[in-house]
Formats: sequence, C-alpha cells, structure tokens
Amino acid sequence: MTQAPPAVSSHRPSAEAADVSAGLRAGQILPGAPGARRGCTALTARRYTHPGLPEGSIVRLVPGELGPAEDLACEYLGFAAPSSTIDVGTAPRSAVGFPAWALINDPTNGHHALELVKDLERLARLAEYRAGVAKNGYLALADQLGRSAPHFLPTFYEQAARAFLRHGNDGYAAAMFNRAREAEDVHDLDIDPDRTREVFLEFAFAGALTAKAFTTLGKRLAKRKDAGPDYEFFFELCVQRTRGGLPPYAGMPEDLRRLAKAAGRDLAVEDERLLRALLPCPPIKQAPAGFWASYRLSLTELGGRDETIRGLLLSFVPDGAAIPGVWLGILHGCQADVLLTGPPTTTAPEALGPADWLSAMLACRIKQRSRRDSDVPRSATLLGLVESMSDRLVGDGVPVRSHGAEHPMETDVLDLLVARGVPVVVDADHVPDIDVYRWWQDETPGERDLLALARSDRFRPALVSGLRSYLRTRTRDGLVVPEALHSVAAVPGLRLALRAWIRAESEREGVAGLPAQGQWLSSMAWLRAPEVFIDVPEAAEAIAATDIAADVHAGLRGGLRGGLLDELGWPALEEAVARLGATDAGGRDETTVCGEGWPALVLRRGARFIVVGPDGILAEHTAVCSLDEQERWSFSPPIARWFDGVLLVGWRTYHGAVAYWSNAPDQRFTPSGCARPGQRSPRPSWSSRRNAAGRAARSSSPAAGAFSRARTCPGRHGRHRCSASTPHRTS
Repeated sequence: MTQAPPAVSSHRPSAEAADVSAGLRAGQILPGAPGARRGCTALTARRYTHPGLPEGSIVRLVPGELGPAEDLACEYLGFAAPSSTIDVGTAPRSAVGFPAWALINDPTNGHHALELVKDLERLARLAEYRAGVAKNGYLALADQLGRSAPHFLPTFYEQAARAFLRHGNDGYAAAMFNRAREAEDVHDLDIDPDRTREVFLEFAFAGALTAKAFTTLGKRLAKRKDAGPDYEFFFELCVQRTRGGLPPYAGMPEDLRRLAKAAGRDLAVEDERLLRALLPCPPIKQAPAGFWASYRLSLTELGGRDETIRGLLLSFVPDGAAIPGVWLGILHGCQADVLLTGPPTTTAPEALGPADWLSAMLACRIKQRSRRDSDVPRSATLLGLVESMSDRLVGDGVPVRSHGAEHPMETDVLDLLVARGVPVVVDADHVPDIDVYRWWQDETPGERDLLALARSDRFRPALVSGLRSYLRTRTRDGLVVPEALHSVAAVPGLRLALRAWIRAESEREGVAGLPAQGQWLSSMAWLRAPEVFIDVPEAAEAIAATDIAADVHAGLRGGLRGGLLDELGWPALEEAVARLGATDAGGRDETTVCGEGWPALVLRRGARFIVVGPDGILAEHTAVCSLDEQERWSFSPPIARWFDGVLLVGWRTYHGAVAYWSNAPDQRFTPSGCARPGQRSPRPSWSSRRNAAGRAARSSSPAAGAFSRARTCPGRHGRHRCSASTPHRTS
C-alpha cells in the first residue's frame, strides 16, 4: 500500500507529456521555452511598421531562428526593422525552406543565404508572368551560391520550385526539384531522411513529382553504404504517399525490392508488410496493372492465410487494366471469390456484397470501354464467376446496377443475368442500346446466344436497336449485305430480335399520308433482301400490299384544298439554295437547314451560311474556324441562330462546345447549359451574349435567351436536306 502513491505519481508526468506531444502535433502553441523537447522551436512575435500604415503595425509569428530572414523579407516589401520582438511560446518545428534551413543548420555561413533573400522575393513575383526569365534568374543565383555554400543548393532549388508551384507552373517546379536532387549527387551531400520525406510528400501532393523522381531516389539510396535506414525511409515515404491520396506507381515494387535486397531484407516479408499497409488506403484502387502483377503471388499467399486480407481485396475493384485477368486470378488464388459465391454466412465485414461487387466490376469495365483507345474483350473468367454467383445474387435479392446511359452493361454478362433471373437496375432514363457491333467484333471465346435478351420484354427493344445500328454498318450500294444477314441468323438471339423488328415494322399502324409513308418505306429500303423475311414471310406480304397510290391521291387532294402549289414557294429560299450550290459546285457537302430566327431560316453548305427571310436574303457569313474543326462537322454539324441581325454560330469540339457572334468572330466563348462531349442530351442551351452593347440591345428581345428557345427545332439532328423545291409557306 505504501508503494501505491509513488506508482501513481510516476505515471502522471508521462500522461502529461503525451498530452503535450499530441497538442504539438496538432499545431498547438505552448507557453514557455522549448528546452530539450525534440521537434520544437521558440516562437517569437515580431512587430513591423510601414510608411503606408502610419498609425498601425504588422505582427508576424516567426520561429526565433528565422527572425533575420523574416526581417530581410519584410525589408524588401518596405517595412522597417522590427520595433519589438517577444518570445510567445513553443511551437512544433515545421518543414523549412530557404533561407530558413541554412540559418538553422549552418548559421556560420547563413549570411550567404541572407544575401539572396531580396533577389528570391523579386524572382518569386516574376515567376507569375515571366517564368522563363525567373528560371534563368534562379539558375544564376544557384551558380553564385554553389561557389560559396553548395550544401545550401537543395533547399534553394526547392524554394524556387515552390515559387513556380504557387503560380501553377508544375513543369518548372518539377525541373527545379530535380535540380535539387542533382545537387545532392554532384556535391555528395548527406540526406536528412525527415526533411527529404517531408519535401518529397509536399511536392508529390502538389502534383509536381512524377514516378521517375521516386525511382531516381530509390536508385540513389540503393548505392549508399548503409542501405538499412535508407530502405526504412523509402518504405515509409511510399506508404505516406499512398495514405496521402496518391496511388502507387507502377515501378514501386521494383524500387522497394531493389532497396530491400541491398539492405539484406527478406523480400517476401517486406512485400507482405507493404501490402498490409497499403490495402486499407482508398488510393490503392487506382494502382496500375503493373503493381498488381508484381504483387500477385504475395497477395495470393497473404490472402490465403488472412481472412481480413480477403475481405479487403473484395472491398474495391481496381481501376487499371488488370481487370479481370490478374485481379480475378488473385481473388481465386486466395479463395476470396468464395465470399461471393457461397452462402450469406460466408462473408467478411470489409467486403462488398456480391451484387455491389459485381456492379463495381462492371462499372470499371464500362469506364475502360468508354476510352477511345481501349480494347476490353469479353472475359470467360468473369462470365464463369457470374455464373457461380447467380444463385447467391438471386437469393440476396439485391439488384446489380448498370451505370451510365451511354455505355451499357456488357452484352454477355447482361444476357447471363437476365437468363438466371438476377434483378438488374439501369441507372438511366431508358435502357441503353445494346452494342451489337462491339459484341460481334469481339472474337474472344465465351459469347452467349443472347436468347435471354431477345425474349425479355424489357431488353428486347435495346437489342433490336443495337441490331439495327449494326446492320446499317454492313450495307453495300444501299442494301444490307447477305453475309451480315447470314451471320445474324446464326445467333439465336439476334435472329429472334430481327424477326421481332421486321414484324413490328410491317404491322406498324398509323402510317398515313404521303410524307409518313415515304419515310417508312425509306427506313425499310435498305433491308430489301430475301434473307430478311425468311422467318416472317407475312411481313413481306404486308409491305407489298401497301397502297401507295391511295396515299398519293389523299396527299395531293389535301394539299390542293389547302392552296395551290405555287403558293408554297419561297423565292428567297430558292435563291439561297442556288447561291450555295454555285459556290460549292462538285463539293461533297449538302445544303442543310442548320438553324433559324423566326421567321428566318439559316442555311449552310460547307463553311458558308445564308440567312433567308420572308422577302429576301438577310445576311451571308463564312465560318471563321480551322479546317480541322470543319472536318468534325461531317459527324457533328454546327448550328446557328439569327438574333437581332447578328448570326450566332456554334459547334462541338473534342473539348466541349464553342460559339461566336458573326460581328465578333475572334471572340469565342463556351455556351452554357451544354452536355459534355459524348453525352446524349437535347439541343444545347446557348445563352452567352456577344458583347456588352449586344446585351442592352437584346435585353427586351424574345430571342435573347438560348438556342433552345427558338420557335421550332430544325430537326432531330439539326439538319434537313434542302433543294429548290423545298416547300415553305411565306408569312
């Protein structure tokens, strides 16, 4: 009992010390001097006056050892020497740059650093608008510093890099950072692990460091005599980099193993140690394929022994091209896939549920397929896993989600899910068209017969629409080629979809009037082949029985009752069509209606626009754009609007929508309300104004809003064929 009080009192100081350390780590300023406390420094309050503030002053909180550098920096800005300096307490020591590092670590030669402070302030300002001149200035100062105090060069270059970072110049910042590392090599300088780790993470998180910089550092460390501490430093740097939000880079396994080997470490043990540290980090999802390929064996062995690791492996799906080959191989090798296919009792708290995991996997593959240069073939391994998961998916009742309206779920996977009765939710207003063309081009084994989709009332329209798009790519001389029809007939699901489509077209009701009949027959004309009607001969008979003459008679009778044909002429339109045809005789472009401004129409052929009014031609305009932009018009035509005597011309580029007013063609702008390139959306809302004067002139105009507020839309795709016989009643 007599020993209890001393025991309690002996623990009290350690608890207080822990509280103090926690406060310092959080940035707290403590009273008193730092004493022998590690990682701390005395904080001073320095009072400055300025001629521009005759009745006021500025107080700066600065670490005591950095006071002279702060005085010089303030002197450059016009402040007088500090009128008072007071110690206010103890603060945690933070990463310092130049000249602070020089003053702390080598105060004897600190005057060499202080001599450059004013020049550094001047160059930091110059870096904003004259980066090249600033860079040359930094190099000149570095040459001067290298002759007097070369051990200051790394922090000097890093300070120059920070100046470029502040102004968004990552390229020059990276160049200066690399020069700092080169200076360490050239002058054989000692590397402070704590400072180097802080500065590497600082620039990595700022986006100024590439993977090459880390690889270079790893190679330098591997050449040093004592590789043990260097390996621990580099290991911690890689872990902190990932925990801070950056994904592992492809060369990380090789760099770490090179250093571990130089340090005499067990590579298998170190691989396991790294994976345990990185797997819980969210950025691991973005690790490249090379990372997973390098650690495939280690992950398989580690996951086979540790259930927690298996759960972590099922808590995400990597974004890289490692899917599904390497990744599914890892899951199968460590038996993590049992958590997806087994009964609900076989689960792990960290793992996603089977439906959520499969949704994430399919979303990742959709994302890869949406990239222009990406080739994501079907995966027999994935299909086999989905087959094994089907009973569990049906039993859980949780739907599998198909993300994205533009890129549907993989055709074979969707067919398998529908066939097994797995609930599927499409995150879109409608079921996207099934990409039959991509499915047909994919020669990887594992294709399904698509019968489940063809028999589904929900997904059959999407399959029919995709089949129609595919067959349109297989035409010759305006007719679908027989080989394409034979290949379609060989796939049971596509054959059933073709039969449903042809039957629906032949039985279409409400096709009355000459224009509607002509449009309907034109939509079927490219299918004039006997192979189309093998399964539905009654459809051919129904189409052949169409009474065109009766519709022509009814159409003419209605037209004549509405007025003579001559009354439907539009002389100004005839003249505009003739002008456009004369300027582009023999060209590939057609004359199209690309916009309006009621009661006027805007016609286009090539890069030339003509505005046609009720009584004549109102304006002509030649587009001001490059030939490359005009080439894109062949599949994404421009649109135009006529507002208050000025033409608004706009089109889409790979980077978004652009537009300009014809009275200021050099002032392009981005119209508001437009979908990103590749998104399906209605006609865009182009609500930008052409200039300040135009705003006032159009403030009361009904057309002052958006393109979409025009009285009529020129067509679903904004283009109608025009000819001299185009009827249009004058107002």
